[in-house]
Amino acid sequence: ENKSYNLVNPSPWTFDELAQVTSEVSGKEVSHKKVSFDEMKDYLGNVGLPAPIAELIAGIYQTVAAGETAKTSNDLTNLIGQPTPLKELVQQALKA
Repeated sequence: ENKSYNLVNPSPWTFDELAQVTSEVSGKEVSHKKVSFDEMKDYLGNVGLPAPIAELIAGIYQTVAAGETAKTSNDLTNLIGQPTPLKELVQQALKA
């Protein structure tokens, strides 16, 4: 159809909100600790990711943490026919 779709949630969320919802759903305390690009890159490298992948993921983390991906759209809801609430997504992820 020559259309572009923004496959994002209609309601933005932060890493702190994700931690709060994950705590609620799992029954375990989860917190979000803000870290720098270098801290994230080093951590990912220390757990075995190759340097280019660690840098890529650390960059994505920083972009999300800075709110640069907070764009919202109803495109995903319209395409799949249902909303994607954060709590429901976390519940599904923890069941997997």
